[in-house]
Amino acid sequence: MACPQCGYALPSDAAFCPTCHRPSDAHAGVPADARATGGTASVAPPVQGVPVPPPGPSPWEALYGPAVPARAVRPIHGLTVAVTATLGLWCLTALFGGVVAVSRVIVIGSVLDGEDVVLGALDAGDDLWALSWFAKVLTQAAAGVVFVVWLFRARANAEAMSPLRHRYATLWLVFGWILPVVSLFVPKGVVDDIWLASQRGPVTVRGRRPGLVRLWWTSWLCSTFVAWTVQRVFFRGEDLGDLRGAAVVEVVATAAGLTAAVLAVLVVRRITVFQELHRTAPAAGPGAA
Repeated sequence: MACPQCGYALPSDAAFCPTCHRPSDAHAGVPADARATGGTASVAPPVQGVPVPPPGPSPWEALYGPAVPARAVRPIHGLTVAVTATLGLWCLTALFGGVVAVSRVIVIGSVLDGEDVVLGALDAGDDLWALSWFAKVLTQAAAGVVFVVWLFRARANAEAMSPLRHRYATLWLVFGWILPVVSLFVPKGVVDDIWLASQRGPVTVRGRRPGLVRLWWTSWLCSTFVAWTVQRVFFRGEDLGDLRGAAVVEVVATAAGLTAAVLAVLVVRRITVFQELHRTAPAAGPGAA
């Protein structure tokens, strides 16, 4: 049997021509576009001495498009170290701010109780508080940028490792942190999906959400809400009672923020372990189970 398209000699049971990749059935003379639309166009048989046109796409490519090369899982350990370092630096500035806040509570309490206070102690406390606040803002911004960069790498690796469909588009890795309302749940959803897709074995989007991510996000929301309360309720206070209340609330916010930072490091390191195990695992051979 000869291919009606290019004349190549085919076995009797061949479904496709290995030269032009056209079907060998009765519809072989009809172009793929015409068959898809029910047309009846035909192709003249090849004439001796006339060059055969280059072969078209294979049947698989005609149906599903060109194959997309698989993306490699890229190393992520270096970014994990950077996240750990920047969060650790923020923890140091937060501890310094917590100590300053405790000292403010003590000094202001002594003044309100009528005790003798060293002249200038309140002014010195205000200067230290401003310095600690500035240091925390800088280190938190640096840690946030590094964490988002880590999220992009972890998300790309997770998509290369698993066909699990992520619930949020890539742009939400940035805007999910800064837009009102959605910042309460989108970042946690992004990390949940990365965690699930990074695990080895079949997973689904309805899989069990990791408890460690839930604890981290709860601590983060508590620290953020408390910080907002300090700024909105106590920051404009004019009397010593309001200033002492702000210092007390700041101590609580510092504790919640330190807890969130430690849990964030644990989440990052756990996902890193998942992805590094996948990246360094030997490729499965034909006989692998």
